[in-house]
Amino acid sequence: MRRAWAILTVAILVSLVVVPGAAAAQETRTGGTVVIEENETVEGLTVVGGTVVVDGTVDGDLTVVGGSATVNGDVTGDVEAMTGDLRIDGTVGGDVDAAGGNVRLGRQGRVNGSLSAAAGGVSINGVVDEDAEIAAGSIYLGENARIGGDLTYAGELERSGGAQIGGELVQDAGVAAGPVQFPMAFQWALAVYGLLINLLVGIILLALAPGFARDVVDRATGSILGSVGVGLVVLIGVPILLALLAITVVGIPIMLAGTLLFVLYVWIATVYGRFAVGAWLIGLVGARNRWIALLVGLILVGLLAQVPYVGPAISAIVTLIGVGAVALALRDARRERGEIRQRN
Repeated sequence: MRRAWAILTVAILVSLVVVPGAAAAQETRTGGTVVIEENETVEGLTVVGGTVVVDGTVDGDLTVVGGSATVNGDVTGDVEAMTGDLRIDGTVGGDVDAAGGNVRLGRQGRVNGSLSAAAGGVSINGVVDEDAEIAAGSIYLGENARIGGDLTYAGELERSGGAQIGGELVQDAGVAAGPVQFPMAFQWALAVYGLLINLLVGIILLALAPGFARDVVDRATGSILGSVGVGLVVLIGVPILLALLAITVVGIPIMLAGTLLFVLYVWIATVYGRFAVGAWLIGLVGARNRWIALLVGLILVGLLAQVPYVGPAISAIVTLIGVGAVALALRDARRERGEIRQRN
């Protein structure tokens, strides 16, 4: 198991030293690969820290955080992606909001709404029916590029002779593209605020249930892949169950309450996941102090989360570990209570 943790550590260190373009191109697959096959339809899709390939149909919105996304089929709603790489060679019925390493709209790609992208490189060789706002180091409009509305951009623009823009072409260094972005100073202020809140939550958790915290660390360090797998099942399965509850009028209040509890669970599990990382790291030097482990884990993962492109994926890995490890620890605790009752 130390090997698995070592692999995670190496991946994190490599992410910090590899140039952003290379990091984006390598595609983080920590959340696994999700493929929507041809002739397959899913009702909306969210992928965290993984790779998604849509050859079929997503009936609704597609949201991808970390990893990469390729749309060869159809997405009837919007696409929102914060990924290393987003490629669209199919049809998006709504808008596309993207941030990451590379955003590509291929020759067969079509966006029926607007395109908003903030990336290292943006290439358009397909059709955007409405406006496009792009902030990128390099922007390329191919021979088959068709933009129905205005193109507002910041960065170096290369335009082929066949590219067509139906509206105005405006260069604006202050263009805000992609998913909502905040000034860097404000982002760091939010990160520090989040660190303090998570630290307070962690202190309460460790003070009230130190034994359970040790159990969570044992599950996380005992099997990283197992924790990630269980975490994925929980993050995918619980929302599906909650959605099923909303089918009936009676189930709607239960669904709403369950959603709030689930959000709280994921938050707490995220803190436990960072604590587990810290506990493992200080354990490498023979230290066993839960307060130091909590501080180290929160600070380290919090800093890594700010790394462009790969930061959200790293944070997602730790969250998956925490969600899975907490679920496993709760299961074991329930079994132990059952065994005690049987003996009594």
